[in-house]
Amino acid sequence: MSIAVGVGSRGISNQPLIVRVLTREIKERGGRPFIFPAMGSHGGATAEGQQNLLAR
Repeated sequence: MSIAVGVGSRGISNQPLIVRVLTREIKERGGRPFIFPAMGSHGGATAEGQQNLLAR
């Protein structure tokens, strides 16, 4: 089962750790997580810019 994990850019403390743990838990339970940017115009409102923000 594919499970979407929306990741925003609003300064959530420990966001990389939270996303890492969440996706690991989904995988351990047989899910296939995929991350999608949950942001509006951040990162210049482009896919590349949003990917760069998520990579930080």
